[in-house]
Amino acid sequence: MTLKKILLLLTLFFVFAFTNSDTALKRTQIHISKNSSLLIKGTSNVNSFKCYYNIKKIGNPIPIQYKFKDENLKFENTLLTLNNSCFDCGGRAINNDFNKILDSNNHPQLFLTLQEINPIKNTTSVEANLAITIAGVTNNYRIPVGIENGINMQVTGDLSLSLNDFNLKSPKKIFGLIKVDDTINIFFKLFINVE
Repeated sequence: MTLKKILLLLTLFFVFAFTNSDTALKRTQIHISKNSSLLIKGTSNVNSFKCYYNIKKIGNPIPIQYKFKDENLKFENTLLTLNNSCFDCGGRAINNDFNKILDSNNHPQLFLTLQEINPIKNTTSVEANLAITIAGVTNNYRIPVGIENGINMQVTGDLSLSLNDFNLKSPKKIFGLIKVDDTINIFFKLFINVE
C-alpha cells in the first residue's frame, strides 16, 4: 500500500530531471538513497501502529523506461517491488499481524507500477499515476507528490488506502475486541539520483 507512493515519487523525479519533448522511449536507472523513508501508519480501536520499510532492501538500481507526451511523462515496465517481510512494525507479534493483513504467505511482495507523471501548474509538485498491487489485487491511484532539487532529488508524499479495496481483512484479537481500522496511511520521503 505504501509502496504506491514510492513509484509516484520516482515519476516526479523524471518530470523535472528531463526537459525535452522527444516521444521516443528512453531508458535509465535510478537509485533510492538509504536516507529515504517509507512509513505505513494505521490505527485500531485500542491504539495506533507504525511500520517502517527497510530502505536498504530496495533492489537498486531500479530500471526506468519513459517517454514524453505533451507535458507528461509516460512510463513503461517501470516497477518497484517491495518485500512484505522488510516492514518493521516494532515487534514480532505486530509484524506477524501486519503480514497476516497483507496475506504475505500467499503474496509476499507489493508491486508499484509507475504509469504517468503530470505537472501541477504553478507548483513544484506533480501528480503521479500508479498501479499498486497488494495480495494479488491491483488498484490505480493519482497522488500529488512534492519535489525538491538538491544533491539528490527529494520526493515526498502521502496516501490513504482502504484495506477493503484489496480484499484484505484485518486480524481480530481477543475474541474480536481489538480490530484494525480499514484505512491505512502511507508516508514517504525519497532521495533519488539518476545513473
